[in-house]
Amino acid sequence: VEQAGFPRSELVWWGEDTEYLMWRIPAAGYARQYADGARVLHLRSRATEKRAGWKYYYEARNSVYLRLRYRRNPRRSARTVGRLLVRVMFREDQRGRKLWLITRGTVDGLRGRLGMRVPIGF
Repeated sequence: VEQAGFPRSELVWWGEDTEYLMWRIPAAGYARQYADGARVLHLRSRATEKRAGWKYYYEARNSVYLRLRYRRNPRRSARTVGRLLVRVMFREDQRGRKLWLITRGTVDGLRGRLGMRVPIGF
């Protein structure tokens, strides 16, 4: 933490761990280490396949921002946003609202607008 700082709270949700673990810690001089046998156990699961709109906003925004800032990979950013759009079109309710949130997140990611811009639960 002394060399890399704390994870960026302005990323709010989605990608804050990737930014910290994959880019900032290595940039501070620490090598990445992988544990092949590690597994993640999520004790909670969604009651439905539907995803909250605010999650689409932050996933789009942070993915675009991080991929353009760290990887300089606009194709991958476009692919991520495209995948989110397709998911909303074929699997979600409240399509118009969620498509708007993805669009807004994409624009904010391109412009580097971070922080809490859409309330959690919106």
